[in-house]
Amino acid sequence: MNAVYSLTMEERDSILNQLSEEQRVFLADTLKRSRRTVFARHMAARKGARIPETATYEEIEHLLEDWIYVGYIDAGVRSTDLKCECGASLRYQHHVENKKDGSVLKLGIKHLEEHTLIDAKIVSQIIKGFDVLDQEQFEILVKYRDGWQLSDYFTLPLPDGFEVPKDIAGHLELGLPLLDRQVARLQESLRKFRDSRPPSTFEPAEHALPAMDALYAASQPTLSLNTDDDDPQLSFDLFDMEQPQTVPDRPADHTYPVPGLSSSLQAAVRHYLLQGIRSARILSELLIQHHHADDNRYITEKPHIYPLVSMYIDRIMAEEGICRLVSRDHEDRLYELMDPEGDSL
Repeated sequence: MNAVYSLTMEERDSILNQLSEEQRVFLADTLKRSRRTVFARHMAARKGARIPETATYEEIEHLLEDWIYVGYIDAGVRSTDLKCECGASLRYQHHVENKKDGSVLKLGIKHLEEHTLIDAKIVSQIIKGFDVLDQEQFEILVKYRDGWQLSDYFTLPLPDGFEVPKDIAGHLELGLPLLDRQVARLQESLRKFRDSRPPSTFEPAEHALPAMDALYAASQPTLSLNTDDDDPQLSFDLFDMEQPQTVPDRPADHTYPVPGLSSSLQAAVRHYLLQGIRSARILSELLIQHHHADDNRYITEKPHIYPLVSMYIDRIMAEEGICRLVSRDHEDRLYELMDPEGDSL
């Protein structure tokens, strides 16, 4: 893996023309979303936010107050009909929007600093990120041209009960090759899936919601959230307890005595989650940036309030049927909203 995939623009366009309309739309939409995510990630980093790898641009943009990336146009060739704000003719015209006043600038990527006054270092990082995305598109096209097959990397069919990550499933459903990094991630996911099952079977297991009552009780005498330098999840998973607990009555305002997470912060967590923010890490960063929450962090850069945010969501919102935990690791915890019937929204 880590091969270099090279194409001229003419070769790229020739392979794109061999794809179906659905495949081309998928690649174009993926590139647009990825560019928007790269732009938002670097813009948020300059404000001190630590963004998990799984965060979407929709989530990250909640942390931004000025410029966001909203799209681009590829004219195919440099065109006098497609211009930068300065009047230069372009092939690629990038669009950025100011969140404060709604104004949109249309410009060449190398004029981003000049027209937006974004720091040169941030602009350089954005351009490098865009270059990586262009290289990944070349990788997909080269593999498509060369007849890439999933069976060259995996024994098919994949095990019953194994859930293919959504971004990877999107490629496979349309007959598009996977990126090298997606192959590596799928291999790792399969390894973890098999390791979590008894040797004789790969049948899917029941997924119980974590019981936060036990965590809450255990945390009061022992968990110091403002002075410890070590991330609790480095030594043990704070949220691994799976035994069902009796749920006490809760106040009508949905608050709960989570130490270190005030009722106003709990209300903010609820608001952002209902707005579609699915990452506990992003929720924590939003509380720090917009609600004056404590910015003390573990040596992993994870905020001290992160386990409290997760506690509140698991202990209150998940048990109310508002959301459910869909993914957890040492990096983040991801949730999705549920409808009244208990189905994912």
